[in-house]
Amino acid sequence: MTAINSTGGKCPSCGADVLKEYSVLKEYSSPIRTCKKCGQQYHDKRFKELAISGIPEKNLSYKQSLIMAALGVICVLVFGIPTYFSITRSGYYYTGVVAMLITGFIMLIMSIIDAVTIKTGIKKKGYEKKLALSEERLSNRAYAQQLADLGYNVPDKYL
Repeated sequence: MTAINSTGGKCPSCGADVLKEYSVLKEYSSPIRTCKKCGQQYHDKRFKELAISGIPEKNLSYKQSLIMAALGVICVLVFGIPTYFSITRSGYYYTGVVAMLITGFIMLIMSIIDAVTIKTGIKKKGYEKKLALSEERLSNRAYAQQLADLGYNVPDKYL
């Protein structure tokens, strides 16, 4: 089975662009994908079986989110204060500075949302659902063996 990483993001069978078909947000799923155009299977190393790789503890630490929130606050202050004075004194602003200000706000809000989902356990529950789906896929011995043949360190209980 050919990996799309070695084909430039194209299906090894028909050449269709398969990188656009899947969201980065679904990185925990089966690395064995099926081309929607030709129906052939290929190996996509961007995806990981959670039952093999495990739940990433760093993604469940709210400290990283707090650091990103602090950076968002710094961006808001660094770019917000000059924008405020520029608008109040001269009536104009620099779009690049305003864009950075908006980026800082977005970073702050997204980081707070991430920290809240971690502290409330919502994010962990999401990973547990993905883990259950991964274990269900791996309970198919043929699938587990296919992953082992591709070089994955599949636990013996699935083989």
